[in-house]
Order: sequence, then structure tokens, then C-alpha cells
Amino acid sequence: MENILEIKDLHTYFYTQGSVIKAVEGVSFSVKKGEVLGLVGESACGKSVTASSIMRLIAPPGEIVKGQIFFEGEDLLKLSSPCMRRLRGNKISMIFQEPQAALNPLYTIGFQIEEMIKIHKNISKSQIRPLALELLRKVGVNPPEIRIKDYPHNLSGGQAQRVMIAMAISCNPALLIADEPTTALDVTIQAQIMELFTQLRQDFNFTLIFITHNLALCSQVATCVAIMYGGRIVELAPKDEIFTNPLHPYTQALFSSIPRGMPRGNSGKSEFKVIQGVVPDASSKPKGCYFHPRCCLRKEVCTEGYPEFIEARPEHWVSCFMAG
Repeated sequence: MENILEIKDLHTYFYTQGSVIKAVEGVSFSVKKGEVLGLVGESACGKSVTASSIMRLIAPPGEIVKGQIFFEGEDLLKLSSPCMRRLRGNKISMIFQEPQAALNPLYTIGFQIEEMIKIHKNISKSQIRPLALELLRKVGVNPPEIRIKDYPHNLSGGQAQRVMIAMAISCNPALLIADEPTTALDVTIQAQIMELFTQLRQDFNFTLIFITHNLALCSQVATCVAIMYGGRIVELAPKDEIFTNPLHPYTQALFSSIPRGMPRGNSGKSEFKVIQGVVPDASSKPKGCYFHPRCCLRKEVCTEGYPEFIEARPEHWVSCFMAG
């Protein structure tokens, strides 16, 4: 399969008084048509900034410093703003973390879905309302004939996310980016949203980048997984490979920190491992491997330089001196 998206050496920085925040630093990966890439990592690892860079939504004081983002063979960073606006929401769509904040509180959800269709699709006005109703029905907002007149404040968190999904798929995009779409939803609604993604992929056949810090959710939809830390991709492999044979100490630590039915300790409480420390400040990252201050396998070499991103096993890439 050919790549629908290819990112090469992407750097996205934010400038503040006296410091440069290197949110994304040298990110490279590709996504094949029909694939689901799970982009995983803790908060502040650069996942959302990577997504916003793809969509060209970085505004001052932020800047895409260098790199290339090829979508269907065309470098998005070289497109004019009008060309990018025609592409954004049409061929590439994004679902944001906070649906209530992303929806405009002054307009009904019907108006907002219909506006997206009007901008990008050459269809008659009489066809737009039936299409909006069908989209709401597809994503499980019922009864659509009544809910289409609602304002965002009338919706629960789960309903608002379903509306955002309806807007994102309204123009039948080739690539959909879902940025932590289950944030702040309870586990029952999370499961329903994940089932919805599975069904919509069958119906609309889009390629999906699924951003999350939840490995369990990632395992439900992803075909390939990229682990991100400190603004860089540290491991990339097919899902089954990375779930059975994680090579990077950070990936191993993420799996170890998943709560399981472990034996109880002397305190009577369930025990599970945690990753000590925090993600480094993007304006003052440590010398060497960015994970070494938290890594139990670190050696002196880890503090001296950043490890290359190498193919340690077939289709399994990792950036670590200690891998294997």
C-alpha cells in the first residue's frame, strides 16, 4: 500500500520571552492508506502539536521551523493558505480533544454541520439538511430531527463528541485525525465511541491517526503504533509487534504502568508500577536521550548524545542505545 501521509524531520517550536519551547523535534513517520496509526505518549509529549502541524493550525508564537508533510504526494507546508483551507475539513479532518470548546456556542449543531458541507461540497441547498440528518443518525445522535436544532450547551459530553465526529466525516475525508477523542468521557461512553470509530471506518474507508495516552484504547483500533516522548518518536512498529515485544524502556514502562489484577501488598492495596519523574520541560530538555533521567536502564552513553532512530527488527524502529 502507498503512503497517504509522510512526515519528514518535522520541527515545531513556540517562542516565549527568553526561551524556545521545542514541542516537536525531528518527527518522522508515514501512514499507509487504510491504516490506523496509534500515536501514544504522556501529556506534553508533542502529540497534539504534531496533529496541529499536519493541519497547519500552528499560529504565533508557534512556528513550523522546518520539515516536510506530504499528503497524497503534495507537501502541505508549501501550499498557500487558500489551498490549505480547501483541503482542511475536506480531505483531511480533525476531531479535537474538547468538543464543547470546539463547537460554536452561538449556532445550532445543524447549522455547524451544514456549514461544513456548504463550504466544501457542490450540492444543492435542499440536499444539505437530509445529509446532516443522516450524519447525525450515523453517529448515534437520536432523534436527529429534534437534536439538529440543539445548541452545544444542550448536549452531554458524549453527544458533543458524536456531533464533532459527524462534522469531521461530513465531507468523506481521506484522512481523519482524532486527538484524544475519549478525553473526559466515562468508560461506557468511551467504549461506545470506539465502536463508532470501527463502524465508521467500514462505512467511509478513511485512514485514521488516533492520538491517545491510553494503550488499551489504542489496541482496539490501531494497526500500527508510534510512541512519542519529549517531542520525538521513540518507537514505531505494527501493533502486534510493539504490544508483544516493546524495545524502548519508555514503551516498556508504559505497559508496566497499566493497572492489572496484581497481588495485593502488605497495605492491602493493589500494587502496580509507576514511571518515576515527569516529561521534561520542552524549553530545557536534558542532554542525551530525553528519557534517561527516568530510565532504570540508563548508561553513561545515554547522557552524552541522542540515539539514532534505527530499524532494530523488521518494520520495528526504535531510538535507544539499550534497545534489545
